[in-house]
Amino acid sequence: MLERLREAAQQFGQELPERIEGNPKQRSCYVMFDRTGWKPVGLDHPGFSDKEIAFLDGGSASLFSSPSYVLTMNRVYSARWLGKRKLSSSLKEFLSFTYASEDGYFSRVWPLSGKIPLLPKDTAVTYREISGIDALLRASQLPRRTAERYQLLELIRGSGELVVVDGSLQEETPRERDLLSEALKVADERGVVVGALAKQTSLIGAVDPPFQASLMSEWCAQVGEYRCMGSGEEEVTDKTSRVSTLYLMKLHRMSPLPYLLEVAGTDQRLHLDLIKALVADSRDPHMPGYPHGLLEADRRARVGQPEVKRLRGYVLTSLPDSARRILASGELAMTVHDRLSRLNGGF
Repeated sequence: MLERLREAAQQFGQELPERIEGNPKQRSCYVMFDRTGWKPVGLDHPGFSDKEIAFLDGGSASLFSSPSYVLTMNRVYSARWLGKRKLSSSLKEFLSFTYASEDGYFSRVWPLSGKIPLLPKDTAVTYREISGIDALLRASQLPRRTAERYQLLELIRGSGELVVVDGSLQEETPRERDLLSEALKVADERGVVVGALAKQTSLIGAVDPPFQASLMSEWCAQVGEYRCMGSGEEEVTDKTSRVSTLYLMKLHRMSPLPYLLEVAGTDQRLHLDLIKALVADSRDPHMPGYPHGLLEADRRARVGQPEVKRLRGYVLTSLPDSARRILASGELAMTVHDRLSRLNGGF
């Protein structure tokens, strides 16, 4: 076995550069990355940005789960900033109960704080829309993702010029795509620049050494576009088609990694306003190169394990005996694999 493992590792070592450093494909809508097509974006070292910028992030954690349902704690947080001064903030919290039925996955939502404008159609998906071994988990995250889209629309309709969300401007379901398209349409009408900063991207493996984090300065390069024109049998309309620009950028000279920024539209002049504002906001000594506004949003939206334990206790003490028995049976079904691991020497 060890000899075969060594041979497999050697083959993996030969194949890794070919697969990663070639032309890594992000998703079906992404334009393939070509290292010869770098378009450097000039960055004057800015002071504090004079533009109002809003940051948005969401967090969730499972409280109870089984093969057929998940009870999830969700948070969506946003804040508006002008330089280092926070102008306003919003926190929305809710429980969601996602379960499988004959037609698909459905979620029941209970608001805990803030107004949660979720409709039944916002959190219901068919098996055709979401499938696979992790379908229930993805369906359980849909209420939070949809709430984030509603909050994005609220931020765009308010005052401000720049909005940044954590992650990407991508969608999981047709309903989520409709909400995102509506938000970006309003942003275009109001002249609001909307971007999404992803902490992880397969483009990092394709970056040549001169552009890697060893370069002790801020830099930004346009690396491609995202073109979403609908999928499969769907008709392409103005509502479903959109284009955004992709940038790979290093926001601080001490940042260990570059990040992927996706900005709606193709107007690089407007994009530069957002990029320079992010550079100015990415000087937090705890994590240089990552925007302070997103650091704060992550902290406010996060649902950590100590809190999960407390919330589980609160929920259990509020349930009738019949519901507690159902939860116990569901969680027992989820522990079979762990029990086998302990029995057979796993960790």
